[in-house]
Amino acid sequence: MTFSDKQRESLIKERGEPKIRLEFDVFKDDRVSMWTHFNHGDNFQDVKLSLLAIRDHLNEFLKDESMCPFHKPVK
Repeated sequence: MTFSDKQRESLIKERGEPKIRLEFDVFKDDRVSMWTHFNHGDNFQDVKLSLLAIRDHLNEFLKDESMCPFHKPVK
């Protein structure tokens, strides 16, 4: 089991199963495919709130640029 698997397992024990999980592939031409599919019977507004939470988290990560201690900015 990898370190990230252990972290995820610990979070799931603490918080319960996640509402959604997303998986994306980004190709050399920067085109993106999302491989997560939603239940089409789900309430769109509930799914939208989860997607907005993910977007906000990614925006913060991109804004910070130093969240990872191993990150070396390109000059």
